[in-house]
Amino acid sequence: MTAFASYLARVWQADQGPADVSLRRHWATYREWREMLRSGKSPLELEMPWITLLARDFLREYLQALPRATTRAFEYGSGGSGLFFLRYAAEVISVEHDRDWFAMVSDRVRQRGDSGWQVDLVEPEALSSGELQHEPSDPGVYGSADNRFAGKHFRKYAASIDRFPDESFDVVLVDGRSRPACLRHAAPKVKKNGLLVLDNAERHYYLERDPVPHDQFTLVHSSYGALISSPQLTRTNIYQRRSHP
Repeated sequence: MTAFASYLARVWQADQGPADVSLRRHWATYREWREMLRSGKSPLELEMPWITLLARDFLREYLQALPRATTRAFEYGSGGSGLFFLRYAAEVISVEHDRDWFAMVSDRVRQRGDSGWQVDLVEPEALSSGELQHEPSDPGVYGSADNRFAGKHFRKYAASIDRFPDESFDVVLVDGRSRPACLRHAAPKVKKNGLLVLDNAERHYYLERDPVPHDQFTLVHSSYGALISSPQLTRTNIYQRRSHP
């Protein structure tokens, strides 16, 4: 079996059969992915979000149809995605939990001299004395499944989007910590017909407690496959907020 055939079999198995993507499109995606891996470049260097290539294409087509002067994006997690959004949006707000990565990304922002990209550092906080670490699938407890953050919560991180009025952003990307909580806080901030993006959606606990309101959002894209600049495969879900209830 060729490497491409093996890749395709894994993708189709995850989707329980051929997805609504042509074989030619899968081949083009696979070739681009292999070139990225050979280059050794990171998503920050490539100025791309760390999501599936197919999801990137979906986002790009959506953003290209919007007027850049009024387009706004928000993201949990920072890096190449911010640079990607800046091609299509006048304003990008990123929130980052890691101080070292924040310093690196902030340096990249300074080098560009682009005032349209704001990166905020919001680190996790220690749980109060006697407060228990609950199931990370619960949006109301702001936890993380990563053992490095045991005994900490991401309440301020997830709630950082609350300072903006409802329906402020055309796209919100959730690719950081405490994602169920971030989805819950982000949903009302997405404009009508705007997009809410969840990366690594194969981690079922992210969606276990329905943090994306079904009565307001429709799943318009879900791709399992090549992850930008990584040999791993993952799933990215994209939800669109309905224009009417």
